[in-house]
Amino acid sequence: MKIELSKNDISFLREKDVYIDPSFDISKDEALSLLDRVHDIEIECASSEKKSDLRFASIYANIADRIENQIV
Repeated sequence: MKIELSKNDISFLREKDVYIDPSFDISKDEALSLLDRVHDIEIECASSEKKSDLRFASIYANIADRIENQIV
């Protein structure tokens, strides 16, 4: 399956050393692993007391939702 994400989503993931090529097919297991990593980043940001990190937690939650919606 191909995971479709915006350029902004991909940029946010790269900032956290998560690399995905939207033109490349990945397995369901790889997609679930990606989803787990994004959830971990979301939790890490949400655990911070900085307002900027809380905003990032919301961004990563939205990215996770977009990934999850594409996993069949």
